Amino acid sequence: MSDDKDRLIKSCFIKVKYNDFKLVSSQKSYDELHYDIFYDLLLKIYKTNAKPIRLLGAGIQFNNSETSQLNLDII
Repeated sequence: MSDDKDRLIKSCFIKVKYNDFKLVSSQKSYDELHYDIFYDLLLKIYKTNAKPIRLLGAGIQFNNSETSQLNLDII
């Protein structure tokens, strides 16, 4: 089991499946995790398509890039 508490967050997203099985998602780059981020993403989707929701998913993507840069000595 990996310990993800020290990993850097790249973005947050939500996915909404409506009662007609249409799937809509919204994602935004953030480096911190807060409840308000997911609320704002859901509100953004719901304002454009206010239908009954069948399924709601929320998640984050981690920043998997290396923090150090590889330096090559080219002569």
